[in-house]
Amino acid sequence: MTKTKRVIHIIQAFFMMLLALILFTIPEEGIVFVILIIGFTLSISGIGTLIYYFQMARSMVGGKIMLYRGIIVLDLGLFILSLTGQQAIYLILCTSAIQAVTGIFSILRAYETKKVGSKRWILSFIYGLLLISLMIIVVFSWIFQSEPIFAVYVYAFGLVLSAIEKAVKACKKTAIAYIP
Repeated sequence: MTKTKRVIHIIQAFFMMLLALILFTIPEEGIVFVILIIGFTLSISGIGTLIYYFQMARSMVGGKIMLYRGIIVLDLGLFILSLTGQQAIYLILCTSAIQAVTGIFSILRAYETKKVGSKRWILSFIYGLLLISLMIIVVFSWIFQSEPIFAVYVYAFGLVLSAIEKAVKACKKTAIAYIP
């Protein structure tokens, strides 16, 4: 990982912690804030991908994937910006599902690391299990409670976990492998 990527990961971890702090302190207003940030971020990213497609990727092999990706990300961003009131819990559920998928990939990565014989697989495995269990808690709290406040707190805890994991990965020394 380059130094620039490390700095970007640290900044992302900081903003994730800041969002989690906002969600812990004012959960109902914090949802609106998260909707605005995620919606605008996805919309700008989708527009940027579409601009990249029309400027360069149109003439590249596999360039249509950039067009589809840009349209889908822009559409998702605009959809998230249209969420209001009680519909905001669906954003929490979707992002919790994304965290669960990240947990599944983390468990798979830990399994591959263990197969190779490394001793660093346990942290990745525990992180994956925590993310999956948080998703299960969010779903059950949403089903059994009329107020989604507990789901917001669990989502904020998941954000803290993800931020810590991102910061640790940014500070971890990377091995350089030379392929002859």
